[in-house]
Amino acid sequence: MKKLLLLLLLSVSTLAFSKEFSIPELPIETSCWSKELSNENIEICNQLIFLDLDFDGQNEIIKRDFRGGQRAGDRFIIYKHSGKEMPGEQVEEMDYAPFNNIDYTTTFDSSKKEILIYFSGGACGSEYRTYKKISSKWTVIKRIVYNQDDWDKGDKDCYESTYEVDDNLELELINRIKLY
Repeated sequence: MKKLLLLLLLSVSTLAFSKEFSIPELPIETSCWSKELSNENIEICNQLIFLDLDFDGQNEIIKRDFRGGQRAGDRFIIYKHSGKEMPGEQVEEMDYAPFNNIDYTTTFDSSKKEILIYFSGGACGSEYRTYKKISSKWTVIKRIVYNQDDWDKGDKDCYESTYEVDDNLELELINRIKLY
């Protein structure tokens, strides 16, 4: 058990120094599901993770919501703390975008200070949103949307539409292609 915990902690600490990273998944040999309802590995399933997700130089407190996200993957609840100490009274849930949609598919780019969120909606119903902090507010700077615009009118074609933020911080359609 200590070996597994050390492996998880080591994998978390190396992520902070890489360019792109995701919140680490549980090791394959760890199971949070137990038919016997035993408490084996429950410490790992509920272990808090500490990573700097908003690129301000201070680690956020990350709580794993095991299989609580899209496609039965892990979702993460992010907490900001107000000091260097970690008592319970000093944490505040970051319940605003993009931090209220962090799951196992989210990618963080520490060099660009961007967060890529994936919304799974099927083969032609998904979306990618790239967030960046602009003037102290997290803003969508790019959206890639896969959809069937006129499904109810009989158009069954799937399109990829790419939007990027303009000088007025409005998303503008820059490319639209038919996929199938």
